[in-house]
Amino acid sequence: MTRPGRISVVNLTKVFDLQKRRKGRSGVSSREVMALMQMFRAVFRLGVKEHRRFYALRNISLDVGSGEIMGIIGRNGAGKSTLLKILARVIDPTEGSIRVEGRVASLLELGAGFNAELTVAENISLQVSFQGGKEDPELVQEILELADLVDYRDVELDDCPGPAAPRLAFATLVTLASEVVLADEMLAVGNQQFKQLVIDRIQKVKDDGGCVLFVSHDLDAITRLCDRVMWLDRGATKMVGPAREVVEAYEAEIRAKTAALDPAGDAAARIVDLRLTSTSGRQIGAMSMKKSAYIECLFQHLRPAIPLRLRFEVRSARKKAIYSDIQTLEAYDGDPSAQRARVKIPSHFLNAGSYIGRAVIRWEAEDGQRREVQDKVEFTAADTETESSIWGDYEGDRRGLIAPRLNWSHRVTRLREPREGEQGEQ
Repeated sequence: MTRPGRISVVNLTKVFDLQKRRKGRSGVSSREVMALMQMFRAVFRLGVKEHRRFYALRNISLDVGSGEIMGIIGRNGAGKSTLLKILARVIDPTEGSIRVEGRVASLLELGAGFNAELTVAENISLQVSFQGGKEDPELVQEILELADLVDYRDVELDDCPGPAAPRLAFATLVTLASEVVLADEMLAVGNQQFKQLVIDRIQKVKDDGGCVLFVSHDLDAITRLCDRVMWLDRGATKMVGPAREVVEAYEAEIRAKTAALDPAGDAAARIVDLRLTSTSGRQIGAMSMKKSAYIECLFQHLRPAIPLRLRFEVRSARKKAIYSDIQTLEAYDGDPSAQRARVKIPSHFLNAGSYIGRAVIRWEAEDGQRREVQDKVEFTAADTETESSIWGDYEGDRRGLIAPRLNWSHRVTRLREPREGEQGEQ
């Protein structure tokens, strides 16, 4: 039996300086341009006092007791992942205090913390040492079997078949004994067998007196697994209570915001929510590479007489453009309306990795100036199947931002050697 695990957070605040620049560097980066644009908007919307500081978290207090699973929900940019990163010691808080009792297993994004240039066995040893454990051949073998990497024990992770890092990350998390588990969307991908293994591991941590902090957009999983839920909204605590009660309140607010049409001001549109969904319409935080998903935008057309231009984008975590699509939403006679638009991400399109989906709505105001509203959603695509990789028998790393399944065909054409005095084929 493990020792009890606990998490205590008191008046936690995290502030990012939008105007901070790297020392010894001239010029203005694209990130600084965006920061300047945010500052410009803030000057007119919020006043000049706050324009240099972005509050990712504001006075958050939280206690997760021994034997408890607590969920964190909220819209994109609410501060969920920032909170986990602070608890995992990835970033430092600006104010407040945190106390974590027990060994911590953190899975903030698939494959994070694994070195592609080290072998599979070396990566496992590194993760075990991070947890304060000792080399255990039986433990290593258990992780290798779960990750389906037994035959690649001494192979560099980058040379293993398919995206091996996510599989190894999952396998390591559910195998190592930890009193505190910090998890971000860990049930979003993988087959049912693997998901059940993760759920069983979470339940074991709880039964042994540990605690789990679970961030997810999968509200069904949150309701099913969590004892209590914290709802974050723009970095602040909106509600804390029993899982079902908080989830129902969160969903009710989304519905209310979608229905509450208020054309006051000069805005022609307002984005209510941007989310990644499964083909059945359920909100998810990550997609399986074998299954299609949708980026869904809930928005309001507040001034029907003004046409809108809606653009969807998919970019890599490093902001490289992968896909974009623009549609014109024509003006119409009638009352303001709530609408839904979505774009399909087909299966076998994105490679394993982290991505950013964005929706931008633009229009021309009465003064002739272009205005816009936008929102983004961060998500992951992964191949975490434990039974078979989508790459089949291919034993190598698949490169690139996209990984389409194309129908290949070939035939061997034997080219004859040119005879004396002839020229070969050009």
